[in-house]
Amino acid sequence: MHLHFKLDEIFAKGSIWKHRTLRTVFDKNASEWNHTTMDEKLDIIYTALDSGKLTFEEMKEGYIDYYLNKVHNKEHVIDSLDDTIELLIHKSKERGREI
Repeated sequence: MHLHFKLDEIFAKGSIWKHRTLRTVFDKNASEWNHTTMDEKLDIIYTALDSGKLTFEEMKEGYIDYYLNKVHNKEHVIDSLDDTIELLIHKSKERGREI
């Protein structure tokens, strides 16, 4: 099942979830980044992980696949992914639960 459908299932009971592209979580350079706080970003990750339906690696790989292979002219979206993940890992360690 595609990442977006899994996220819809976890967060919106099958409806289209507003953060399904995960740019608010994985793209610190996107305007969507400002739609959530760092704690909310981590809560999104933790909720997905706790559902048992996604791993962090699946979330990351699904995000990369979407922007490299499913949409046109959006390859630049993943340019900040590594830096963004470093921020998320640092904050998750501060919260006492690593991702």
